[in-house]
Amino acid sequence: MMLELGRFPNLLVFNVSNNSFTGMLNSQTWSASNGTEILDLLMNHFVGNLGSLENCSSSLKELHLDVNSLPGSLPGELPNVFGNLTNLEFFIANSNSFSGSLPLSLGLCSKLHVLDLQNNSLTGSIDLNFTRMNSLCTLNLAGNHFSGPLRNSLADCHQLKILSLAKNGFAGQIPFVSVEVLKLF
Repeated sequence: MMLELGRFPNLLVFNVSNNSFTGMLNSQTWSASNGTEILDLLMNHFVGNLGSLENCSSSLKELHLDVNSLPGSLPGELPNVFGNLTNLEFFIANSNSFSGSLPLSLGLCSKLHVLDLQNNSLTGSIDLNFTRMNSLCTLNLAGNHFSGPLRNSLADCHQLKILSLAKNGFAGQIPFVSVEVLKLF
């Protein structure tokens, strides 16, 4: 079990990135994050799943899980799993082994600036409603197994600067995205 963050009630930032830490991420990990605003677990050897992410505090602004050993489906079958994270601005979980579809509850994260899930094994169509995600600047879903058309609501992301959808199986037309600078990788 990872260090219990609840032992530090005033902890705003927990950054253990770029180490060789191991441990299980579970419901105790997420519920102990009480007032923490930034959880940065980048480039370690954590295992477990995000199934108990709904226990995470609404104060969380940044969640960095990239380059770990996290397998399984992203949470989303349960209603409002990401909807509880009302202040989430950065969700970066690239280069893990996530599978399954993109959780629809991510569309409830209206303050999200960066959504980076590249290099996983996510599948299916992107049914995410982007209408409420008007703060989204970066959407990186490259290197997965998505297919089908893109949602027209993607055009509602007026702040979008980086859209990376490479190495998937998308088809159809790209919705009109009115942004000043749009990079397609």
